[in-house]
Amino acid sequence: MQTVIHPLVFVSLLVTLAMPSVAYKGVNLDKNIIVHDTQLTLNGYGVREKWFFDLYVGKLYLKEKSNNAAAIIGSNQPQLLELAIISNKITNSKMKDAVNEGFKNATGGNTKPIQKNIATLMSAFQSKIKKGDVFQFFWDSTHSTTRIIKNGQEVAAIDGMAFKQALFGIWLGDKPADKKLKKGLLGL
Repeated sequence: MQTVIHPLVFVSLLVTLAMPSVAYKGVNLDKNIIVHDTQLTLNGYGVREKWFFDLYVGKLYLKEKSNNAAAIIGSNQPQLLELAIISNKITNSKMKDAVNEGFKNATGGNTKPIQKNIATLMSAFQSKIKKGDVFQFFWDSTHSTTRIIKNGQEVAAIDGMAFKQALFGIWLGDKPADKKLKKGLLGL
């Protein structure tokens, strides 16, 4: 099965290997994927909960499995973080607010150096977010770029390791969006 990320640039960025997958809360958990000719392995997964509601399933794919959050955040190896929306309770404004709060937590409140990048990311949340949407944040280490993909289409590309570290820090940092989800992403 082939997913086309950007028809002109990345004709086969993400290809799922022919391996059986299992499901978690209705979301497939492919054990291995290939990104830019690099095999990535499912490191871990979990669900983001708020007020007893399941909002999305998060999945983290790495080149080599790791349970060291700081090492993952700081790594320049290809990585993919995926958020599969499983609730109609997520709105565009709630997603933007949560991501902004996450950036503040991940940077210790110092978002100024990456503020333009955050604004670019927010453009990915312009169209209505609905149950079944899938957001992927792919660290393209070859180009030092975080590729923001919604439902298989690249919607933004943001350069720089500082942004990547802050973005992955939202879910893996010292003040994660959800502590249980962080543990799940780390495979703990």
